[in-house]
Amino acid sequence: MKLQHLMALSPWRSQWVTERVSRTAVHRSGLVASIGPEGLVLANQQQVDGQRWQLDALRDQADQLWREGRM
Repeated sequence: MKLQHLMALSPWRSQWVTERVSRTAVHRSGLVASIGPEGLVLANQQQVDGQRWQLDALRDQADQLWREGRM
């Protein structure tokens, strides 16, 4: 599947910047997801605007990026 097609199917992906080497992903909201020994770790949660962003949805998105090997 081409990247453009994948992005069209999942527009939320454009809100994330992923880095495979450091195994992190940074969301537009400021949330930082990384992979630690225990699994997915979310940092800067207190800085996320709860009226604009749903933390549970961001967590699910980060988890999906991790499972796809994008970070």
